[in-house]
Amino acid sequence: MRAGNRGQVLLVFLGALLALLGVAALGIDVGYLYTVRHELQRCTDAGALAGASAFIQGSWSDPGVRSLADSRARAFAAKDKVATSTLAPASEVSVAFPAAERIRVQASRTVPLFFSRLFLGPTKTIRNSRPSSIKR
Repeated sequence: MRAGNRGQVLLVFLGALLALLGVAALGIDVGYLYTVRHELQRCTDAGALAGASAFIQGSWSDPGVRSLADSRARAFAAKDKVATSTLAPASEVSVAFPAAERIRVQASRTVPLFFSRLFLGPTKTIRNSRPSSIKR
């Protein structure tokens, strides 16, 4: 073994170890973001079902029924925990009525990242992948 080649294996091993840790950290944070998105989807589905239940009691065109549907949707969407705390009904949950006898509920949450701050930033805002929309 020549004297100039000593220590090369150590450098390659350290580089590979650093790359492996980076991929593992990214995998942990991306898995966490998918978990939060799933929790948001569950909350918006519950909110849309609760909001649509108001249409059973009256007509979609009645502003009172739409107001009741909005308040029910926000209340039920904010009942379950998303990333260790419940959603704020006024700021993190949005309710819309896109067409006759339809209600659409969307939610978003800004979550801190654990390991991938260098790659993805300190926080990430997650929205449910598809708005929960219910037709009567």
